[in-house]
Amino acid sequence: IKNEMIIGGSVPLSTFIKVLKDASDLDGFAYSSALADHLQKVANLAVRNTGSVAGNLMLKHRHPEFPSDLFVILEAVGALVKIVSGNGDCKALTLAMFLAEDMKKKIIASIILPKLSNAQTYIRTYKVTPRAVNSHAYVNAAFHFTKDDNNAMTARIVFGGISASFNRATKTEEFFLGKNAADPNVLIEGLKILNNEVRLSVTTSPIETSAEYRVSLAVSLLYKFFLYFYPGKLDEKLQSGGSILQRGVSTAVHEFNPSTEEFPIGKPIPKLEGRAQAAGESQFISDIPALPTQLYGAIVVTECGPAKLAEIDPREALEIEGVIRFLTAKDIPGMNAFHSSIHTPFAVEEEQIFADSEILYAGQPVGLIVATSQMIANRAAKHVKISYADVRKPILTPEEACEHPERVFLNEYFGPIEQYSMGNYEESLKKAEKVIKGQWNMGGQFHFTMETHSVLCVPNEDGMDAYVSTQDIDLNQIAIARAIGLNVNRINMQIRRVGGSFGHKQSRSAMPASACAVAAYLLNVPVSIHMDLYSMWEAFGGRQPYHVKYEVGITKDGKMIAAKVDFYNDTGCDKNEAASFQAALQFYNCYDAEAYKITPYVVLTDTPSTTWMRAPGSECGIAMSEIIMDHIASELGLDPFNVRLKNVRTHGSPGHRQLPWDGENFQKLIDKLRVSSNYDERKLRIRKFNEENRWKKCGISFDLMGYVMDSSWCKYNVIVSIYRNDGTVAIAHGGIEVGQGINTKVAQVAAKELGISVDMISVKPTNSLTNPNSAPTGGSTTSDANCWAIAEACKELMSRLNPIKQKLGKGANWIQLVSQAYNDNVDLCARKYFNGNVDVKHHFYVIAGIVSEVEVDVLTGERQVTRVDICEDAGRSISPKIDLCQIEGALVMGLGMYLTEIVKRDPNSGKLLTNGSWEYKPPTALDIPIDFRISLYDNPNNTAGVMRSKAVGEPPLCLSVSVLNALRHAISSARKDAGIEKWFQFDSPATVEQVQQLCHSSIAQFRFA
Repeated sequence: IKNEMIIGGSVPLSTFIKVLKDASDLDGFAYSSALADHLQKVANLAVRNTGSVAGNLMLKHRHPEFPSDLFVILEAVGALVKIVSGNGDCKALTLAMFLAEDMKKKIIASIILPKLSNAQTYIRTYKVTPRAVNSHAYVNAAFHFTKDDNNAMTARIVFGGISASFNRATKTEEFFLGKNAADPNVLIEGLKILNNEVRLSVTTSPIETSAEYRVSLAVSLLYKFFLYFYPGKLDEKLQSGGSILQRGVSTAVHEFNPSTEEFPIGKPIPKLEGRAQAAGESQFISDIPALPTQLYGAIVVTECGPAKLAEIDPREALEIEGVIRFLTAKDIPGMNAFHSSIHTPFAVEEEQIFADSEILYAGQPVGLIVATSQMIANRAAKHVKISYADVRKPILTPEEACEHPERVFLNEYFGPIEQYSMGNYEESLKKAEKVIKGQWNMGGQFHFTMETHSVLCVPNEDGMDAYVSTQDIDLNQIAIARAIGLNVNRINMQIRRVGGSFGHKQSRSAMPASACAVAAYLLNVPVSIHMDLYSMWEAFGGRQPYHVKYEVGITKDGKMIAAKVDFYNDTGCDKNEAASFQAALQFYNCYDAEAYKITPYVVLTDTPSTTWMRAPGSECGIAMSEIIMDHIASELGLDPFNVRLKNVRTHGSPGHRQLPWDGENFQKLIDKLRVSSNYDERKLRIRKFNEENRWKKCGISFDLMGYVMDSSWCKYNVIVSIYRNDGTVAIAHGGIEVGQGINTKVAQVAAKELGISVDMISVKPTNSLTNPNSAPTGGSTTSDANCWAIAEACKELMSRLNPIKQKLGKGANWIQLVSQAYNDNVDLCARKYFNGNVDVKHHFYVIAGIVSEVEVDVLTGERQVTRVDICEDAGRSISPKIDLCQIEGALVMGLGMYLTEIVKRDPNSGKLLTNGSWEYKPPTALDIPIDFRISLYDNPNNTAGVMRSKAVGEPPLCLSVSVLNALRHAISSARKDAGIEKWFQFDSPATVEQVQQLCHSSIAQFRFA
């Protein structure tokens, strides 16, 4: 580094960042610090350690539409690219010339960065993304301005994300040349020119953010730069607009009252499998060593729908070396269905393993490639040619489906519609002093599990051994048996653990399981399937989207008198697993009105059948009640928290279905959270901040929850065996370890009941022999239900051991007791069955409160969750650390649903566009709350639930709507500054684009003084 900085083309980005940071202290290279900061937003550390400077630029060269951060910042500073050809010729090109260069038989040798005057140079770079890190930009920009002693300007204005051909705003640059930087009118006029220049160049596609947003964002970014660059006196209210959101290091607080009465119940011990999983030593299905003659399958899916299946031509795929066979519906020896009323009561329509004539949606499976490796199978699956007939334009959203009456049905699958309503709505509405109406759309969400659908099927002498990554052994066992035409007792299922599920591996896992079983059965060899993310998301639906309409009668002081809500539940191409009944039940939440008219509907779209996902239906029902509370407050000009308190169900008043309501404890929980979160003081501070800042806004929301828990559907078998030699204990239970810590909880319960340490207990894989006919693992009740059954089995064993214990006297230890029991012919094995209808109080409330605070950059739409405080009643927690971490995980999953995870499909073909991690963005470690505080409400006298504990898996996800409401308050402040104060519909997910567009910032509002 002398008069210029030369960086080798093969230098990794992480090394380039270090060089830039080191160079920032040198004369003429102060700007390199800004470049280094920007490059740290590229991808992630692992990619930056591997990816090179030349590699990134060649990606831009090959794909001009790629919004390369490296290209943008290098072009802004006037860097050159040194190209060397195969014959040794060498030349230095500008970045623009490089894009037009034929790079055949040429390489990028180096990048040359110029020396720039520190005193006269102003460089800022920006990157606006769907989440904090590991994302390509919606729009990225770099601005390089200079001004002399007379404030005469030069400008280089570079953008990415506008179009494949637009990189420099040359017309805007020409306008600024020689103009006075201190003249606000000049700067505003330049913004108008940029607006027109970008608008003429921006392109649109279904996967991109809207052209309107990207134009607005480009102009807003230049205005943000001007707030830093402007040499005149800047209005203090505008100053914060010149900076980007700054995130500190995340911190967390866990608060609970450990129980010592029934040790080790209540002890915060680590998850039993935690260390093995962290070390990568835990075995999942694809870790099972390959068996001799084992083959591999890949599912072939359609590219469009709805349509008719005209022809499938696998010849090109079958010519690939290693491909053994292609299977379709006609090859299935048994029933071509993996999900129907035969398999489970949650299905009302039959779902085919492979489509045989009618294609219902883009992504529907039509066949299976079988090959000698998973890689070959995956590649060959893409070479199967599918012909279509009668292709129709798809209906893709519940709002669209509502316009077609033939697609709308009442959700009567779980009982009569009348059960969801209460009182006489029409009569009660007459008493209302005001009526508010509104709509809301809740988008879908994909199951981003660490382990995709995985299956291994091994034929044996009397049937088949099946290892399936599933939450539901029973359903999958039946599906496999029906598909290959065998009795259920000839299918042996075993599952040690599942690498994440959240509902996706209940019924959806039966499709790859059935397909795999068919291949193994027909070829009489072991076959495995490990689906890739792309085909899994294309073939299967995720969280069910909703369209909701509401009408609420209220008094002038904010009391809800009557509520009418219609939930339109998008179940995809069939009516299976419709969760709108749960939305209708949970809408009652913790609030009280004189009358309710709640109607759950099912609407059909031309998309994959949607399925359960953590808190299905409940998330929409509780969110809707909280949104209505905010709407009431907005309409009447009242404080939203006070409106909630006005409507909270009073102590002793029965909840929906006459459930007992503990209003006294709920009020104590609210009071505790109000104090611990410092809510009142923070609310005042935020109000003051918003009054003093035009382009940064904060919002805070205090939301409440009364979640109805139901374990009546649970049915689980457990077995506890004690071994005579050393007194150790083995447990097999009917639940499945999916990461929720069920094995840890049952071990703690068994240790307590038997009076031994947890390390003497081993939890065995769940299987279809010891745990037959078990209900699926889900609904937040499985852990507690199996804990109850384990406790009862252990009590039965102790009832057998106690007489011997008395005979041996106090000096006998556990091993001596067990050995003597064996010698006395005592059965050291006990089995127990949990029946949720009779064994516990299966209906009860989980109560909780949450305070969420957010910060919003009004100019870009970027936002961050600055703090979250949660207080939840978990009853008497069996394993507090596990429960606290479940609350954390649920809240973060909810943040993805409400903020970053958007599902997009091609409007013409219906094909999924967000089918991988490039476009689909769940939260990262830099998207979680910066300050994250969770406490378990101390309620030791709780009598509901299993062993007096309350579920924590699903309810806390419903609290995440609080972040959406906090965002609304921040946006409302920005809209008020823009002269807009009316209530607005705020659909989820609240993407960066939606937030910025709702703030209604425009050039007309851009000023400097």
